[in-house]
Parts: sequence; C-alpha cells; structure tokens
Amino acid sequence: MIAPVEVWVVEFINGEVSIYENLNGVLTNSAELLWHLSNLRNYVNLSPYMKETEINGITYKGIGFGSGYVGIPGDGSPPSRFVRISFLREFSDPVETEEEGVMLALHLLNTVDIPAGVSKREESSTEAFESTQWVTIKDNKNLKLYFRTYDCASLFVVDLNEAHYGTKHESIDVDKPFSAIDVL
Repeated sequence: MIAPVEVWVVEFINGEVSIYENLNGVLTNSAELLWHLSNLRNYVNLSPYMKETEINGITYKGIGFGSGYVGIPGDGSPPSRFVRISFLREFSDPVETEEEGVMLALHLLNTVDIPAGVSKREESSTEAFESTQWVTIKDNKNLKLYFRTYDCASLFVVDLNEAHYGTKHESIDVDKPFSAIDVL
C-alpha cells in the first residue's frame, strides 16, 4: 500500500495566515478548509454499501450498486466537489503502485471535472465562468507531476528528478491535437 503523506494547507483568511495539517487530504478553492471539514458532518450517512430498509414488514433494497451514497452532492460547486472527492476517495480500494495511484486519482478527479459552458456567472453571459482547465496529480514519493489539459486528455508527466533546476529554461508544448487509438 502507498504510504500516506502529510498534507499541509496555508490559507490567508481576513489578512491572517492560517496553517493547518489537512488529514482529509482534499482541498478545493472556496470556502476555507475548516468550513469544508465541518460540512462533511452533513454526509455521515454515506456508505459504499448497498442500502436496504424495512417498511411495514416489506424490505426495500437500493436499486443497484451506489445506493449507499445516495445524497452525495453532484453539482459543480466547491463544497459539493469537496464532499464528493472526500467520500469517494475514502471508499476507493487501496492502491499498491504508483500507476494505480495515478489511475485512482484520475478517476476521482473525473467526478469533479467541469465542462466549459456549464458554470456561468449570469444568464445573459455567453462565456463560461468556470471550467476545469487543468488536472494535476502530484506523486510526492517519486517526485513526478502528472497533468492533462482541457483540450488534451492524454496524460503528461514531468519527472522532477530529471529537471534542470537553475541551469536552463524549459517549456512544455501542451497544445497537442486530439488523438484516439484506432482498434480496428
């Protein structure tokens, strides 16, 4: 199993620096971390297991797998994304390898991806107010940074062990054309 790492958060709240150890390991852009952690108490009923209940002597079972987390927020707001990632990560099977960890992270992040155009500032606006422009995954053990962009679903990796710190400027061309593997 991949060993857990310490996660620290530095937030600037009302002009003051706040530093927290984030045992949850999840962070989103708004609101403050302590608010999100307190909000998780609203979802203590979530479970990875199918639910059933008995009413008037009749047993009702959930419809399909996933009924244990009925009520998990599904919208694109930061509080909903925080709850979704927190619980889905907790319910996920443990991973053993770097590759399994990266794949799990991608699957989790896919659940909070915001497509362009679905989160707008106001009704008359034609511009998307918010969308997921980048997805990043940090491998703190192996010092690798994985990322993908909105326009390219392929995964890029920067091996920080191979970086030329302070010796030369390097840039990465991320403007890649769409590609798919033809299986026929």
